[in-house]
Amino acid sequence: MRTTLSVVLLLLSFNSTAVHAEEYQPGDKVVVVQKGQGFGPGIIRLEKAPPQESEQEDKPEAVHIPRSTETYRSDQEEGATPPEPERYNAVVPGQVVTVVETQDDWVHVTGHAPGWIQRDAVASVDDAAEILNTAVERRPKDRTWVTARARFYSDTRQHKQAAADYTTLIELSPADTYNYVQRGRAWRDHRAYDKAIADFDEAIRREPDQSFHYSERARTRQMQREYEKAIADFDEAIRLEPNQPFHYSDRAQTWQMQGEHEKAIADYNQAIQMAPDNAGLYLNRSMTWTFQRRLDEALADCNQAIKLEPEDPYGYAARGRTYDQRKEFDKALADFDNAIQHDPLRADFYLGRGQVRKNQGEYAKAFLDYEKALELDPDWATTHRSMAQIWATCPDKNFRDGAKAIKHATRACELVNYEYSWALDMLAAAYAETGDFENAVKWQTKAHELYTEEVMKDYGHLLELYKQSQPYQEKPKK
Repeated sequence: MRTTLSVVLLLLSFNSTAVHAEEYQPGDKVVVVQKGQGFGPGIIRLEKAPPQESEQEDKPEAVHIPRSTETYRSDQEEGATPPEPERYNAVVPGQVVTVVETQDDWVHVTGHAPGWIQRDAVASVDDAAEILNTAVERRPKDRTWVTARARFYSDTRQHKQAAADYTTLIELSPADTYNYVQRGRAWRDHRAYDKAIADFDEAIRREPDQSFHYSERARTRQMQREYEKAIADFDEAIRLEPNQPFHYSDRAQTWQMQGEHEKAIADYNQAIQMAPDNAGLYLNRSMTWTFQRRLDEALADCNQAIKLEPEDPYGYAARGRTYDQRKEFDKALADFDNAIQHDPLRADFYLGRGQVRKNQGEYAKAFLDYEKALELDPDWATTHRSMAQIWATCPDKNFRDGAKAIKHATRACELVNYEYSWALDMLAAAYAETGDFENAVKWQTKAHELYTEEVMKDYGHLLELYKQSQPYQEKPKK
């Protein structure tokens, strides 16, 4: 009781009235802080619609669980009874969500999960940073606050700071292995892969029978391109938990990265057999079908995913990409329009629609969608790469601008730490457009070193093209 009261008093020390009066706009980022009701160890239920006053009287706004979802296992070891799972969307303190719309004292958000949350339960990013920093300064050993700030840092891409907070949590709760896992994820997002591996190694040493520790290490090895080691870790995860479909799905993604599409399909088949009602598995398999240019099978999987989750915009976006590959552009645009109508704040939906318009030769409209995608997510490398692609390789000279292409391609490379061929070869194309073939050859050579055999078949000729002092331009759209 004393802890809860002190937390409430701490929150009241901020100008909550001014924050409450703040008018959030669609697209604004806000942070779950549960200011008005006190900041406690629980999850906050999201409503499907703003409740009427009569409905709010008998319905609690937060469902308490032992300390937090991340530290539940240590509570279980202490004899706590796990809460019965309920079917509703929820968020936890520290998470960053995106405003869709507002209505009176309620805010419709999306991001971690879609739903309505009370206005007093969120704050702007700047206000939340102040609340969290002050709370940790005043209560440096309170795991609830440190955990919330670590989540906040992760969601705002301050991964090094998140790792520092998880280090604090490890010091406060040395027996809680999950904090090593969380710190490993933060290091991985910071691209400090060796530190991430060290944390996952420690988690495995402490809990060698936990399959998900191996899958976390495998995902890190994916990013290091140590595919054989990643496969070995997924194999061990599957040995420990053979009935977990997501281990097969994750291993399938590694096979796909290696160009082993048949093995990927086999793993997706196994996962779907175990979880036939999981729409996401069909969408993942559809991507592999697309890589194999088996577009009929890809379309069938997208249709099945939409049948299972007709309100999920990702199914429509995936089918839109498939229609784009099939050159059924009108159907592709209709699906992306549908996805955007369901969730107008997803940058990848605008990017996908922009790519369809580019493939139609509607370059001005494509730029509008790319610009919207960058507005929603300015640090997404794929969008910068797509912008550079038109500026560098467009068959219509009116849309080519080598300097702008270099700017966006360089930003794409910076965001992926110059580690991916699809960013490097676009930087090469951008330099070629300006006539700087020395740099074009330099970056295309680096891209070649990373090409898979399949990609080499499509783009292996570019290096020789640049050596002959010729830029690469796409063929005109018919």
